[in-house]
Amino acid sequence: MTGEVTGLLRDSHKSQDFIDFLNLLDGKYGQKLTIKMILDNHSAHKSKLVMDYLGTKPGRFQFTFTPVHSSWLNLVESFFYLDKEDANATTKVLKEAREVGLDMWTAMLSDDSFTMELIEDETVRHNISQVIQRLSPIYTEAERKKAIRISDTALRYLEERKIKAYPVKGVPEEFMLMSKDRIEIYIPLVVNTKNVKQKIQLVCGHAAMIRGTLYKQYPEYYIDTTVIVNRAITEEDRQLIETGNANYLFLNQEDIPLQ
Repeated sequence: MTGEVTGLLRDSHKSQDFIDFLNLLDGKYGQKLTIKMILDNHSAHKSKLVMDYLGTKPGRFQFTFTPVHSSWLNLVESFFYLDKEDANATTKVLKEAREVGLDMWTAMLSDDSFTMELIEDETVRHNISQVIQRLSPIYTEAERKKAIRISDTALRYLEERKIKAYPVKGVPEEFMLMSKDRIEIYIPLVVNTKNVKQKIQLVCGHAAMIRGTLYKQYPEYYIDTTVIVNRAITEEDRQLIETGNANYLFLNQEDIPLQ
């Protein structure tokens, strides 16, 4: 046994969903093996459609069914039961797993310190990523490549200071910091000598959209945004960032304008 988890998340549990899962297992394991499964008595596991499918795979699958109303005898049930104080933990885990994927489930098995709180944090980060993905892009393709490089430099800067940052999935030029009651999104400033103020206004507008949207969704958090600056700007430009209610992170101390 390797402890590896193979799973398929669906909103329904019908015969065809179960057959899709069997096909997944069939493609994953060597054809000479018999795949042995412990199942509860759900009708989708015993339907005519499933039996007909098994007839096309003689000897490939071996089912063992738990007694009626005793699905908890199946060891996999403990995979869902994370919090003895929370009667709805199973439902929560299934819901969050649909959101963040099976990597989260695998982490639960391999790490004794994994808790519902960590799952909820990961779900928040996943939802934040989705919010930012839906916003209008603020970079051209060429600018986006520069933004990613600036973001990578900022991540190294924070890592050197032992500050944990998390990626914004699907938006590699942005990342976030997250604590118990605070979320902070970092956004690179990509400018040339002719469009500094225009780009600052664009980035600050983007930051305001993020703050407004996330505050509605997560009022329990303080939502903040920081503009990553990797080139010299004027004091007037710095004040323009402040006027946009955003923080700023200068990657080079010599670029900080004198006040």
